[in-house]
Amino acid sequence: MNPKPKLWISSNFCLDCCLSVLLLALIFLQQLEAGRG
Repeated sequence: MNPKPKLWISSNFCLDCCLSVLLLALIFLQQLEAGRG
């Protein structure tokens, strides 16, 4: 079995980071909306 290339791992990690940040931003915005309303 060949080890996965570093590029694949780093790009996959970056994607996970981006998704996590987006999710947090979404929750944060919803909290703001709830606070204003």
